[in-house]
Amino acid sequence: YAIFILAYYLSSSAAIPAWLAISRRIGKHKTVVIGILWLSLWSAFIPLLGPGDYWVFFAVMMLKGSAVGALVFLPASMAADVVDLDTLRTGEQRTGLYFSLWGMVNKAAVALGVFIATNAVVIFGFDPTLEENTETAKLALACLYSIIPAALACVALPLLWKYPLSRDRQERMRRHIERRDRRRAAGFAAEAEPGAGTLLD
Repeated sequence: YAIFILAYYLSSSAAIPAWLAISRRIGKHKTVVIGILWLSLWSAFIPLLGPGDYWVFFAVMMLKGSAVGALVFLPASMAADVVDLDTLRTGEQRTGLYFSLWGMVNKAAVALGVFIATNAVVIFGFDPTLEENTETAKLALACLYSIIPAALACVALPLLWKYPLSRDRQERMRRHIERRDRRRAAGFAAEAEPGAGTLLD
């Protein structure tokens, strides 16, 4: 198991430059869509594999793991774009608030997923203390590990594909924010000059 997990995360790290290159070409949100589809494709094979398919499973885990970089780094970058939009609309810098909410939602999703999955396998009779579980129980475990999470992720695909904060819009937002910050800085500098009606008079 440790070898599979090592291969999974090594492939995810190795694939990050490729996902970033794709995102620069087609946009972050569309790249995340491709990442979810890539993850779902290789997840679909896992319930079909048996005890003798060691190297096939190893290859599937590496291919599946190669999607993880797109699904970790790019959504966080998209969240930063949302912070820019909020900053542009409100004039306030609330990055800490947004990323606190981001972390809370992520942790809640993981906790909910673990709770549902560990209870669902019990319904199908899976017992980790047994030397051998039934075929139904093992299939349920495999599906709850692979197909069902992938299917739930695919629910988000239409929303991600139509995600409104494109690269062009994000660049325009950054330019507006920078111009506004320069105007504010210039205004503060003028107020700080002697004779400008400040405490320095």
